[in-house]
Amino acid sequence: MKDQEGIGCGEVLGGPAEMMNVPQSEETLADHHPAFDVQVSGCNRTVWVNAADGSCIGRFSKVFGIDVHRTGSEQMAGERECLFCTHTKAGPTEWDQFREAMLHHHGVALANDLLSWG
Repeated sequence: MKDQEGIGCGEVLGGPAEMMNVPQSEETLADHHPAFDVQVSGCNRTVWVNAADGSCIGRFSKVFGIDVHRTGSEQMAGERECLFCTHTKAGPTEWDQFREAMLHHHGVALANDLLSWG
């Protein structure tokens, strides 16, 4: 399947896009939330941040925008899902907003260069 710009990006339904796990530096892990996983789509359009309980606490998509959520555990305890969400095409300014929101809400520091623009 191809994304909106015709770049092959994996299946949207029926299978995940090729992803790579992004190792976090020991300094980032020690200074911030130690229990999270960051994945970047193979086509460099989407970043997912997953919490220790397995829930997706953040997603940035160049096509679909920003989702910063509470953990699944917090939601099951009665908290609302969204902390900062948009549902519009996103660029470098929104990437900065996402990074700031992930740091503010979850203590997760994301490198500016996880995604490229060009």
